[in-house]
Amino acid sequence: MTTLHSGRAPILARYRPGGAWWFLVLLFPGMGGVLPAVMICTHHTHADLVQAWTLAGIMGLFGIGLAMLLGKAIDTDDTGLTVFDWRGRRRIPWEDVQDYYLCLPRKRSQSAAIQTPQGLLLIADVDSGYNEILQCVVEHTGHLPIREWGVLGCRPDDPATIEFRYTWCTEAVFGVMSAALTLGILVMVSHRIISDWQLLIQFAGLGWAIGFVVLALHLPVLFGLMTWACYLTARDIWVRRNDRLTVTASGIQMVTPLAVIDAPWTSVVEWHSQEVKRRRFLTSNIVIVTQHGTFDVSSRIGMNSNLQTMRLLRMILEQHAGPDTQPPQDYNAFPNAAKRWAGIISEGAHVHHYRTPVNRALLLMACAYALTPPLAVVVGYVAGTLAASATRIFSNALAVAILICYAQWRYRTAAVITDDDGIRVYTVFGERRLRWKDITDYRKVDSLATVRGKYNAVRFWLTISEAELLQQKIQERAVNSKTREWKL
Repeated sequence: MTTLHSGRAPILARYRPGGAWWFLVLLFPGMGGVLPAVMICTHHTHADLVQAWTLAGIMGLFGIGLAMLLGKAIDTDDTGLTVFDWRGRRRIPWEDVQDYYLCLPRKRSQSAAIQTPQGLLLIADVDSGYNEILQCVVEHTGHLPIREWGVLGCRPDDPATIEFRYTWCTEAVFGVMSAALTLGILVMVSHRIISDWQLLIQFAGLGWAIGFVVLALHLPVLFGLMTWACYLTARDIWVRRNDRLTVTASGIQMVTPLAVIDAPWTSVVEWHSQEVKRRRFLTSNIVIVTQHGTFDVSSRIGMNSNLQTMRLLRMILEQHAGPDTQPPQDYNAFPNAAKRWAGIISEGAHVHHYRTPVNRALLLMACAYALTPPLAVVVGYVAGTLAASATRIFSNALAVAILICYAQWRYRTAAVITDDDGIRVYTVFGERRLRWKDITDYRKVDSLATVRGKYNAVRFWLTISEAELLQQKIQERAVNSKTREWKL
């Protein structure tokens, strides 16, 4: 359906900001208006109201600025696109469109880019009119060699020339900022502890001397580790700063200070992932073997050293040179996971467990914080500043020990097993089974997924290993479910 304007061509498609944009627009002015409203109701002084209204005005201006920066509206007609954004109104004829392609898809959204002499025009499917704009662009850009939307570099006979470089400036800036925060927080904490011994004495009297020091040094240690990681990454990028990788529809070219390897796609023998360990950090590079030479690409290649760039490079290599001959290791996989349930799982069953690096790090952090109070009590008792009874100390230590043991037990034993018959979940109360044909509904809320059947339900956290594979399998095998896709 088209819309007519007086003296103008009919509008074929309208692209307008979606709900996420409106949420941000209303969030900051709304937050700013709460404080003055509360102060008026509680009869605060005139000076307090002036400060509150000033803060509300600042947050309102911030919301307006954010709306202008992120907001975008596009109208299309037979002659071109009309764009309304923070730069004002712009007119882009169809003849000026130089290229169009899809960006790498994310879990919940898809975006696209339209390249013009006035810059890159980005649109997303979270906004209204997205599909209509895509159709209009294809119908009115017959002067371009491409005739369909696709990921850049992966379209049929893609005319684009994609260049990958190493940019060290971003990592260096983040490293300097992190180092400055480390020093600033460390100086502030040290000054506070040294200048106010009474505060430390009060915490020691409560048996929290160790806890106070741990909490005080937590942020400097955290930012210090971030600084070290940025330094190692920037150093690796600096070594490769003059390398350049160029990809076209006909071949791939690697330019380094020592050599130039120019190979058509037909001369690419194979490509594979290669694990590289630098100090405590483990990354996965790409090694490309051609008839004209072999070279490797670091995972830090691309603008801002982002992982999306490596995803794009992998997709291009898969399309032109076949699959990865040595896929990167799944760090969520635990090779001995199936052995724990070997006596109860059938042939062809798949075990999903919680023994992943992320869960392991969270468990260690929780244990470290949980051990702080009893450790502080012990130190306070030795120093003679204990302010609690022995019964209370014992009860607190017992409660902490029970929580730690429970968390460790569930970390090692909790699992979700799928086979041809259905899905099984091992909970605190034992095994719970659900057949595929009995599943009536499934959905996820935050990080918890729920699969409901006719008589019971099973639940699992999305921090489980191979969570996406498990969700996909449930979606495919639950043929009698009312829902056909995962919803929040």
